[in-house]
Amino acid sequence: MSKIIPYGKEYQVGLVTEIPKDIFIIANTDELIQVIQNLLKNSIDYNKLNGRVIVSLISKNKSILLTVADTGIGIPADKKELIFNHFETLDSARSNSDESGMGLGLSVVKEIVEKNQGDIQVTSVVGEGTTFTVTLPYYHS
Repeated sequence: MSKIIPYGKEYQVGLVTEIPKDIFIIANTDELIQVIQNLLKNSIDYNKLNGRVIVSLISKNKSILLTVADTGIGIPADKKELIFNHFETLDSARSNSDESGMGLGLSVVKEIVEKNQGDIQVTSVVGEGTTFTVTLPYYHS
């Protein structure tokens, strides 16, 4: 996670967190970190100059909702369901990053989330941004 903030600064994308201290997620820590890092990296890569990424956690209906929302370029409707497929990438010419990914990030995210009895949903508006919502079981202290 320590690499994400400098990565965002490099692409002039701000990171905002809205995370209460009393929420605990039941999941494999390394896998959860991989999920968050992949979602954050995508939100930075496909954002706009001086854009923002907002990460939030809330407990709702015996679940935890992890939301990663960006002010980026959005995902075209015809690509939205495909982004979780292996080797599927969006147009790299529309990305902040010069790196060309292999298209495994979001498919791995989905596999990890489902392995931890969770679900992932995406909403997006082209030109306005994308929101990924991960729902996982929770433990509340």
